[in-house]
Amino acid sequence: MRMTTILAIDHGNGHVKACSSDKFVLLPSAYARPEEFGEDMIKPKKELQVFEFKSGLFPGETYYWGRDVGKAGRLIASYGGEGRYVSKPYQMLSQFTMALLLPDGELTHEDVHVVTGCPSISKGTELEAEIQRSFRGRHAVTVNGQSKVIHVGQVTVLPQPLGTVFYLYYNDEGQVVNRQLEDSYIGIIDIGSGTTDLDGVKELKRQWDDTATIPMGMFDAYKKIAAYINRQHPNANVTPQMVEQHLLNPEIDVNTFRINHRSKPVDITNIRTEVFRQLAEDLLNQIQQMWVSRAKFDAIYLTGGGAKPLARHFMEWEKDIQILEDSQQGNALGFYRYGLNLAGETKP
Repeated sequence: MRMTTILAIDHGNGHVKACSSDKFVLLPSAYARPEEFGEDMIKPKKELQVFEFKSGLFPGETYYWGRDVGKAGRLIASYGGEGRYVSKPYQMLSQFTMALLLPDGELTHEDVHVVTGCPSISKGTELEAEIQRSFRGRHAVTVNGQSKVIHVGQVTVLPQPLGTVFYLYYNDEGQVVNRQLEDSYIGIIDIGSGTTDLDGVKELKRQWDDTATIPMGMFDAYKKIAAYINRQHPNANVTPQMVEQHLLNPEIDVNTFRINHRSKPVDITNIRTEVFRQLAEDLLNQIQQMWVSRAKFDAIYLTGGGAKPLARHFMEWEKDIQILEDSQQGNALGFYRYGLNLAGETKP
């Protein structure tokens, strides 16, 4: 009997987080045309960490995606907005992600089950149906010259914050390890790049009165920082994506932003502190109105890519709020654990 292959994909506005049984992907939600890197940079001697992709959806087109995609001159982002789930960037990156997760050396991959997420308020709407259509069916993708044909027979779309719930409830084999959640009422605050999702989950059941999507996220802060840098250097053309990659890079001084090797670095310490404070303040103002009483919750979890940058402000608001350790990857891992449990692939 052929076993179902489970792919968990959290295709966020800022990053794609995804995993399979033996691979994990954490890459920017943007790809680039080859010419955007310059002719020499795509030669192996430069060791540029990108993959070459071609999709059967758009014959004759070649794109690059990977850790160093930010070195391209221009990026094609799958950032949110009206029509996101039917857009070319969303469909392309979704295909590229599936291809990266699946084993190399195999041409055809049958019986694939994709578990993914959507904003809380989009569950059960036409937007969920659009996500289903983006993944379901046959996909032909070439990665670094190797063809892969992917047949997705099942797509499960979960409200985004439930990834955190399942991350806490199941272990890596899809087995239940946290029975306490079956009797608990927990609140989830998931701060993403483009939106912030709220979900109240009582005894593993979503509570609609505690569910909301706030159209505000970390990109609102990154846009302001980019605008500040561009005011100091009008020809810099710094984008929010560039700011995000800079702030997430642990190997550099995040307090300064260097336009190029000739320019004096721009000190962004104060602007970063201020825009993060403002974003947290605006989010908390919205949350206060939606969750009038927080005493009903046994626990509140803060997750998503914005959890750690804004943690200090949320801990001032609710001192015992719990910051998910793997806040950026938690949803994808939770989606995968849920998929394992659903498929009955747990170990005895």
